[in-house]
Amino acid sequence: MNILISTGDSSGDFIGSLLLKRLKELSPNIFFYAIGGEKLRAAGAKVLEDSSTWSAIGIFDALSKVPRVYLASRRIRKKLPHLNLNGVIYIDCPAFNLYLAQAIVKLGIPSVYFFPPSQWRNDPKRAAKVGKLVNRVIAPFTQASKVYQEANVPVFFSGHPLLDILESEEKSEVIFRELGLDRNRPVVGLFPGSRDQEIHYLLPLELAAARKLLAKIPKLQFVLPISRKNLEKTILHQIRSSGLPVVARTEINHKVMQIADFLILASGTATLEATLFRKPMVIVYKVSPLTWRLERPLLKGVKFAGLPNLLAGKEIVPELMQEKATVNNLVNHALKLLTDESARKQMIALLESLRPQLGEPGVIDRVSHQILETFGG
Repeated sequence: MNILISTGDSSGDFIGSLLLKRLKELSPNIFFYAIGGEKLRAAGAKVLEDSSTWSAIGIFDALSKVPRVYLASRRIRKKLPHLNLNGVIYIDCPAFNLYLAQAIVKLGIPSVYFFPPSQWRNDPKRAAKVGKLVNRVIAPFTQASKVYQEANVPVFFSGHPLLDILESEEKSEVIFRELGLDRNRPVVGLFPGSRDQEIHYLLPLELAAARKLLAKIPKLQFVLPISRKNLEKTILHQIRSSGLPVVARTEINHKVMQIADFLILASGTATLEATLFRKPMVIVYKVSPLTWRLERPLLKGVKFAGLPNLLAGKEIVPELMQEKATVNNLVNHALKLLTDESARKQMIALLESLRPQLGEPGVIDRVSHQILETFGG
């Protein structure tokens, strides 16, 4: 059996690698192709196109990547008839995956969509269009499951795969030792994102806020997970230039979330991870002024950017968007959530209340069985 896993960012690459490993355990003879990155390659997939740099933030960043993604899609579509595929797994990235799905459905290849489009919009019409391109939708959120049910699309509510990661937490003392941190001093996690534009706009902001926080609370420790290997040089250079004592490494996202007392996060999947770890946080989003002016009309009716707030239907985590994403605003929120115990407890309780919407552990196993059932494996 030959299966293609198609992803468009580091989060999808990670989830795809978890699926690949479990599917291999259940059916060792499967051969995997992938549109993905480092993690899918390391898990054993033959990567046809590296999509690790496709993800964009803002209109101009997205437009700059259109030619590269378009050419990749052309190459993939030419290869499809020769891959002898028995199934395709789409993970998020609707701009690319829905285009690819049009070719896949014409070839009569069964497919599933994990993390489908329209997760946060009550838009059954759009969901129905997605349903015509795939055999089954697998929804990680209850809200997405309801949208597809209303559109009469075969949908399975799986829960979110991050729940599986929580089941395998390391002991905190091991992480403190590994990162060279003092467990008796508070830890702040800096998460500037995984996209080039996020690093450009958010890393200087987070480092400047860290400098002010350290002046007010000298015992603070800072850790920055590097989400992609090809960002390491840029990030380490900025940290060295800042002169701040920041521990920065790859492959430590969840370790940092486990031990941190407070997190500063770019808007994205990491905010959901922080929700599952029940960590007090502030969410930041910033793009170029021109991009923001063009984006604002498109965001009418969109109340929140952060996943915890979208799940809650109200702001339970501060969101500092564009002009509000200043060093002083960030420091003020951080100080409150680092020093005000009642504010910390309130946010932790609100984050805990979202847990039922994300299902139960065992997600990757359930999804894998759904995939094999769909593909006849």
